Amino acid sequence: APHVNRALGYLRFLEGDFRGALEATDLSLAGYEALGDVEFFLKQLGPKIFLLMFLGRGVESTMLARGYVDWIRKHGDLRQLSSALSTAGTTLTNEDPRASFALEMEGLEVARKGGFGSLELGILVNGAESAIELGEFAKAEEMLARLEEFPSLPTGDMLAYNLNQANLAAYRGDAERARQAMAALPQEELARSITWVPRVRAVVSTQSGDPEPGYELALGAIRVEKGGPNVPFALWTATRAALWSDRQLPQAASCLKTLLDETATLRGSWALNARASLEASLAGLDGHRDVAIAGFSQVLKTWKAMNLPFDHAATVGDALVVLGADGVSPEEIESATEYFSGIGAVPMLERIKKATSG
Repeated sequence: APHVNRALGYLRFLEGDFRGALEATDLSLAGYEALGDVEFFLKQLGPKIFLLMFLGRGVESTMLARGYVDWIRKHGDLRQLSSALSTAGTTLTNEDPRASFALEMEGLEVARKGGFGSLELGILVNGAESAIELGEFAKAEEMLARLEEFPSLPTGDMLAYNLNQANLAAYRGDAERARQAMAALPQEELARSITWVPRVRAVVSTQSGDPEPGYELALGAIRVEKGGPNVPFALWTATRAALWSDRQLPQAASCLKTLLDETATLRGSWALNARASLEASLAGLDGHRDVAIAGFSQVLKTWKAMNLPFDHAATVGDALVVLGADGVSPEEIESATEYFSGIGAVPMLERIKKATSG
């Protein structure tokens, strides 16, 4: 019976029925525990953690993941530890991306030490994505280069590899390379990636100078997966797309209000600060300049405290679009300019230059 429920849970997950998948997964866990089957019990904890995350139960998911890692450190083997670290890293994304990446890198090191090629492969594709979102472009390149050393990649990992290549190229301003990577996505995997693919398409579109469809793509991803791991990043992209667009001010403000409504259930320190940045932008567009200045100031302080220079610099760029150069301190502008120049984030750098040149 546990095996049947395990298979049923996976089937329901593929169908997008996350609640049904969680019910079946819980039944399988109860069955494995009753049988004393520790191996399969642990194998099912990972899916449960991810399902809780997809259902918007982030706190529960994170607590379970941390307990999972603690237990494995004491009682598990290297393979189980690598898997648990990777799982915990993913669940921490909305809370603390820096800590999330550190767990993924620890899991990668354990996988390499144990010679677990399949685990290494999976962590590499997730780790490269995390590195890109942190602005650690050089580290992302290292991981993508390592993926190219594998004799072949399963279609799911090939999808992730090309999505990461597209994401990285877009942030660096190489629109042609980004489009080529998107064109290379394995078609048979697209139906299973109902949020990741449109989220990256949104980044490619926005960073390539076409923010209007970027906003719609990111908003669509949010509506499909209200509590999933792609939603905060989609929110981040959609906010920027709305600000970068040629829409009239009331239309841009309307776009931001829609985003606020659609992401009201988001939890986690990172996700909430991304929403706070959105709120500051909206206040500025609505004419509440003092509120916007205070809001951006607090968001920037939080990014610094979380050691997230990419998000800090991106917020400076957003504040410049909303407030103009006289609404942002020269020190913040200089810091963001130097940072984006240093990592080669060309479109983000150009937006700052555009906002400060007038």
